[in-house]
Amino acid sequence: MCRQDPNLMDPEGIVAYDVALARALASVPRKQSFIVSPTVVRNYSYVVIRDRPCEVVDMSFSKTGCHSAMVHFVAIDMFTGKKLETVLCTKRVMEAPVVTKAEYPVINIDESILSLLTDDGESKDDVNLPIGPLGKTIEADFHCIQGRPTLSQ
Repeated sequence: MCRQDPNLMDPEGIVAYDVALARALASVPRKQSFIVSPTVVRNYSYVVIRDRPCEVVDMSFSKTGCHSAMVHFVAIDMFTGKKLETVLCTKRVMEAPVVTKAEYPVINIDESILSLLTDDGESKDDVNLPIGPLGKTIEADFHCIQGRPTLSQ
């Protein structure tokens, strides 16, 4: 008896990226990833490559060979900015992270710890001020809005 490979996609089970995301969140609201077919992923979708969450910036399909078509993905790691590439058979499945974006206003900066205001009006105090030019920009903009003079280097 032959066991079926769990990484193979059932042709009947191919659904759109947005539908797969909605189903994953409906089944488990705090789910961190879901399974999707490589054929439904598009540019600027999110996928997991080498256990890293990435945003797809380019993809191409190769012609059908002796097994099936292949998809070549070029993606950027969401946290490091490094470029990652992978090639997958269209019959396989891949993991996609659940990504939510939120903007929080800065209410205070205390010893390089940011105090942010959440949507429900509470303070979020567990974010460090980034090191480097981004951190300096955030701090300068915050002090400018507060009316405090800033020192520039």
